[in-house]
Parts: sequence; C-alpha cells; structure tokens
Amino acid sequence: MPNEIFFFSGTGNSLALAKSLAGKLGNTRLTRIAYTDDAEIVSTAEKVGIIYPVYSFGMPKIVKAFIGKLKVPPNSYVFAVCNYAGMSGSSMKQTQKALAAGNIKLNAGFGLVMPSNYLPFGGAEPEEKFQKKVGRAETRLERIAGIVKAGESRNIENPWYFPYWLTELANRYFLKSIVKEVKKLHADDKCTGCGLCTKVCPTVNVRLVEGKPQWGTNCELCLACLQWCPVHAVQMGNISPDRKRYHHPDIQAKELITDREF
Repeated sequence: MPNEIFFFSGTGNSLALAKSLAGKLGNTRLTRIAYTDDAEIVSTAEKVGIIYPVYSFGMPKIVKAFIGKLKVPPNSYVFAVCNYAGMSGSSMKQTQKALAAGNIKLNAGFGLVMPSNYLPFGGAEPEEKFQKKVGRAETRLERIAGIVKAGESRNIENPWYFPYWLTELANRYFLKSIVKEVKKLHADDKCTGCGLCTKVCPTVNVRLVEGKPQWGTNCELCLACLQWCPVHAVQMGNISPDRKRYHHPDIQAKELITDREF
C-alpha cells in the first residue's frame, strides 16, 4: 500500500479529514489510533500520515504514545495534519519532536480549523458556521494532497505568535487536570445501558457496571462517550444537559468502534 493515514478521532472530525484526504491521494489505507498493548506499530507505506485533534494547544496523550511505537521505512515520507477550533499551539512542534525521538523525520505538518466539539467550551456550532469551516478545510486538503503526492518537504505550519512556553504550560495543566475532569462524567436516568459509550472509547476507559457506564482514569477527554450517546444520557458535571451535542454528520459511530481499515 503506497499510502497509510493513521487518525485519532473522538467525534469524527479527524476521521472525516482522513477519509477526504485518502480519497484525494488514492490507494490509501486508513488506520485508527486507539489503545494497544503492541510494543511496535509498523507501517510499510511509502507515505505515512498522522491526523489528530489539538487538545489544549497540544497532542492528545494517545497520539504521543502511538508515535513512540511507530516504525516506518527509512525513506518514507511522513506528514501530519492537526485540526483545532481555536489555535494549534505547540502541537505540531510536539509531533515533530516525538517523531524525531524515533529517528523519523516529519517532512510536512499542517493545521486545519474545524468545528468546535469540546462541550465545556460550548455546544455545537450553528450550521452555517459549520459549513464554512468544513468548506475551507476541504479547500486546504486539496492543496495538502498535492504537496503529499509530490513528496514535498516543508516547514511545519505554526500559526501562533506568542511564546511557545505559554502553550506548553496550558497543555501540561490540561493533561494534569484530566483525572479530575473525568470524575465529572456520569450517566443520568435516561441511560438505557446500550453500551455504545464503551465501544467508541479509544482508550477502553468506559465499562458497564450493572448496566450503567463507569469511567476509569485512562481518559483523553475526547468526550466520544458523551457526544455519541444516542439518548444524551452521558453528562459532564452540570454543564452538558443544556448544550447541543456534536459529532461530525458524515461519520457514523460504528466507524469508531474497532481498529479497522476503511
């Protein structure tokens, strides 16, 4: 397989980008980044991509762990695409550094603005705003596909004009706060015990206990469990009942349930 794109996605934005880019590149395998005990993750593709959402100006923990296990051919072309609602912060620099630790060169790194999906910062965006962001992202993906096809090496995109230590501090605070924040997740009386929250969790952090979901500490705060709940029973403290849920309209929950090729 000439191309392989690894993606991490909770509510579908990154998967939607990965599917679109794969279609533009052609002959591309899509592989989900999810929890694994594997010591190594080997790709034999000539061009390897990594697509993920930015969490508080940085990479999700699971993406960093994945990169630490990734093995690619010596002459492969490696690129990354991060997506965010506000700012990318130091995420692409983190990606570059993590790959370099495994002697992998990041040939190109891009950032795309996508609809916001972190419920504590507000509910789903209005349809018009959603369509504008997705349309702009599609236009940029055309350009990115051209760069990847040509195998062009470029400086990573860093649309951030403040000191990186600020974003690094914010990201470290977020990572430390996850254990506290995950304790706010719970299911209310609407829960039917369907178990979808356990299936879409990329870190195997949710399990059913007597028909109700319980959360562990291995959480990314991707909120897939909350956003995909079919009856809106999963809540985060007292902020979520009144906020509109979000998952990418072109993605189905079943596409995020197991590691599979698309």
